[in-house]
Amino acid sequence: MEIINQQLFMLLNASNIPSGLFATLLPMVTELPLYLVPAGLVIMWFGKAKSKEAAFHIACATSLCLTINVLIGLVWFHNRPFMDHLGLQLIPHAADSSFPSDHVTLIATASFILFLLKQFMPVARMLFIGAIITGWTRVYSGVHYPLDILGALIISYLVAAFYIRFIRVHARRLFLITLHVERYVLSFLVKRPATKKAK
Repeated sequence: MEIINQQLFMLLNASNIPSGLFATLLPMVTELPLYLVPAGLVIMWFGKAKSKEAAFHIACATSLCLTINVLIGLVWFHNRPFMDHLGLQLIPHAADSSFPSDHVTLIATASFILFLLKQFMPVARMLFIGAIITGWTRVYSGVHYPLDILGALIISYLVAAFYIRFIRVHARRLFLITLHVERYVLSFLVKRPATKKAK
């Protein structure tokens, strides 16, 4: 399996150092999930109740999934391609465990949660396409093996499915508490200037 993994990597990894606009955009695309998902969650949170709850479940599920990734890395360390002296490394990266890809996990989990909730399906599809593109760029850039990407997609789906089936109902209670806290804080902030003015 490892030989196949390395052979696939050599097929997908950059054959030469890119230049021009592609070289400029590549680092941005590889890091896109780190900005896209949090920004999307903030936008969703300030939307309607349905959007707000979906954002809450995505945040919980991705946190769970990323925690599992950390545990996997502690139990089973897997070299990154540049640690095995394979291919070209186009972006800098720490020499930590490669399996599974956190970047793909982040965006794929968000996509799968929306799919399983059957909400915001166009967004879910776009996120899934983003996960595939992110996975390809991580392999192309020499910081991940193909099986790191496949593993991230599988783990993301399994965790998302487990979350929706077993955790979502209980997490909703925490979501309602969060809403009450938010309303209390906002009402306090709105009333405070008015109180000062009255004095």
